[in-house]
Amino acid sequence: MTRVLGIDPGSIRTGFGIIDYEEGSCTLITSGVIELDEATAVSERLVNLSSDLEDLLSRHRVDEVALESLFFSVNAQSALKLGQARGVILLECARRNLPIHEYSPAQVKSSVCGSGRAKKEQIAQMVKVLLKIPAKKAFHTFDQADALALALTHSQMISLNRRLNGKLNIETEDARK
Repeated sequence: MTRVLGIDPGSIRTGFGIIDYEEGSCTLITSGVIELDEATAVSERLVNLSSDLEDLLSRHRVDEVALESLFFSVNAQSALKLGQARGVILLECARRNLPIHEYSPAQVKSSVCGSGRAKKEQIAQMVKVLLKIPAKKAFHTFDQADALALALTHSQMISLNRRLNGKLNIETEDARK
C-alpha cells in the first residue's frame, strides 16, 4: 500500500487530499483545504502553511507527494506568491525525505477525465466517481477536488510504473535464458 498526498498549492487556499493506493484500488483517507488569512502578511501566511502542512504530514504518515507543477501566470505577483507557497510545501516534504512528483494541470485533467481541457466541475465529478464519494457531498472548494485529482493521477503513475517494471523484469529474465 502507498499513501499519496495530493497538493494543489495556493497562497490563500491550499487543497490537500490523501488516498491509499493498493493494486488498482484507491481509498480516500482525508481531504480539505488549508485556508490562510488574506489580510495577514505573506510571511506569516507561509509560516501558517508550513505549520498546518507539518501537522498533516505528521498525522497521516504519507509515503509520496503529488504536487501541481508551476504554470505561467499573467499576473507576476500571483505567480510569485504561488511560488513561495510551493517552496514551503517542497521544504516540508523534503524534510521528511518524501518523494515529490509534479504534474501539470493538463496531465491531471487528462488522467482523471480523459481530456486535458476538462473543466473544474468535471474534475470534481470524476474524483467523486473514482473515490466513491456520494454525489450529494460537496467539496469545500475546487482546490480540494484538484488535490484529490493529483493524488489519483499519481496512483495511476504508480500502477503504470509497477506494470512496466514487472514487464521489464520478465523480459530481462527471458533474455537471459
